[in-house]
Amino acid sequence: MSARVLVTDAEERAALAACRGLSKAGYRVSAVACSRPAATHWSRACAQRFLLPDPRESTQAFAAGLEELLDRGDYAALIPGSGASLLAISENRERLGQFTRLGLPSREAIRKSMDKVLLLRAAAAAGLPAPPSRPCASLSEADAADAVLGYSVYL
Repeated sequence: MSARVLVTDAEERAALAACRGLSKAGYRVSAVACSRPAATHWSRACAQRFLLPDPRESTQAFAAGLEELLDRGDYAALIPGSGASLLAISENRERLGQFTRLGLPSREAIRKSMDKVLLLRAAAAAGLPAPPSRPCASLSEADAADAVLGYSVYL
């Protein structure tokens, strides 16, 4: 039997691509979603399908669900498919890392990589242009930014 890998965020196209590539490389892929339908769950590249709480709504419930899955199976690796999952896994690395390899950089590196304002500053310091951006700390600030920028705003 080939090595098993657990991939999160089965709703995302990137997770589907990861599952297809891993399956083609000989891994037996299990995929976690937090909503249905999940494109990866429909794929032949996905050997097992699981539904867990959304890490954006409850980091602890998501981590507890992953812990249960990892404890029941013999997974060679846990691969996060989104920033929210990456952050939840990183913040719970002690409890999840006892079951499988996580391959994560430090918590601080992950936290910094998730800070969009810090990334904008780092890009500017490196001479990389970024799209027009405005930091928002409230819904009213997001509404004002949307009125000026004219496209989707993330809070």
